[in-house]
Order: sequence, then structure tokens, then C-alpha cells
Amino acid sequence: MNCRQRGAVESVILGFMAGAAVLLAIGQIGNALGVREKGSGHRHVLYRLWLTLTGDPINLKAAAVSVASVVLALLLRRAVRRYRFPQIDMFVVPIIVSGAAYALGWTRLEQGGHTAVAVIGTLKSGLPSPHIPEIHWNWIGQLSSIAIAIAIASLGLMEALSIAKSIAHHTRRVFTVALWRSARPSLRNRGRRAHGRIQRRVQARR
Repeated sequence: MNCRQRGAVESVILGFMAGAAVLLAIGQIGNALGVREKGSGHRHVLYRLWLTLTGDPINLKAAAVSVASVVLALLLRRAVRRYRFPQIDMFVVPIIVSGAAYALGWTRLEQGGHTAVAVIGTLKSGLPSPHIPEIHWNWIGQLSSIAIAIAIASLGLMEALSIAKSIAHHTRRVFTVALWRSARPSLRNRGRRAHGRIQRRVQARR
């Protein structure tokens, strides 16, 4: 597999990954700012974002929780990589931030019956009793467009991965996504050594 073919396949996969990440990030902006999402799924995602940002006022406490979560996640991830701690940073961040919000009283009910930041609510104790779920036929029309979009995105991603696997099989070379190019020099050198070991193992099996 020459550099041009590998670059094309990597570009396709990175494009799918970047597009999915952007859609997920846009969908969480309303929750990060503490505002209710506006618009329906039939409208463009950027138009729905505009309606969300221009609708209700921003909840400063919710925004502070979001910013603190991102900053703390970045700091803990850097500490994990530098001191080789167990990778539990993404598990520790929600515990610390939620504990801080509870200590500040942002999760307690105020006079209007609402909390300063949105919470899940009270969870029921015990396991749910067995029952037959409710099925409404009008849900099919509401969920069909979302299901079709997810199916198309999944097929596109599977097609890109199958092309990459087929090229790697015919050329007997290991396919790796070059995400390490934007990493630090130490990580790039570590990635080169690991890639060299994999290439030597593949050549030894021929």
C-alpha cells in the first residue's frame, strides 16, 4: 500500500470520526450551558444550535461546572501520562465535579422547586418489576429518520474499515491510523518503535 492509498483511507476514516465528534459536541453545548434544546430533528443541527443559544439565558453555574470538568479532565490526563498513573481520570472527574456541586448547594431544591444545575433526579430503590413495555405505532414514524441516518453512517464507516482491511490483507502490511503525528515527540517516537515491532512480526510470519 503506497502513501497515496494509505493517506486516502486514513482521510476517510478520520473524516467519519471527526464528523461524529463534531455532532456529539454540538449536541452537548445546550447541556453544558444549562439551556433547554430547541427545535426538532427535522431541522439542521446548526439551526437547532442557534435556537438553543438564543432561547433561554445561559446558566452560569452549569457553565462553570462544564468548564471545570474540561479543565480537570485535561489536567488529570496530563498527570496520568506523565506519572503513568492508572487511566481512571475520566472516572474521577465526574465524582469530583459532582461532589463540588453538591458541597456548594447547587443540587438542592430552591424556592421555585428547581436546582441551580440540572440533575437526574431521585432514583428508585430496588429493581424494576417485570412488565410488558408499552409500544405505540406512532413512535415508528418519529424514530425512523434517526434510525435511517444512523444506519447510513454505520454503513459508511464499515465500508471505509473494510477497504482498509482489504488493502492491508492484499499488501500484507499493518494499517494504522496516523493520529500520533500530532502527538508529542516522545509519543511519536514510542509509536514509531511500536509500529516497527509490528512490521517485523508481520514480515517474520511470511
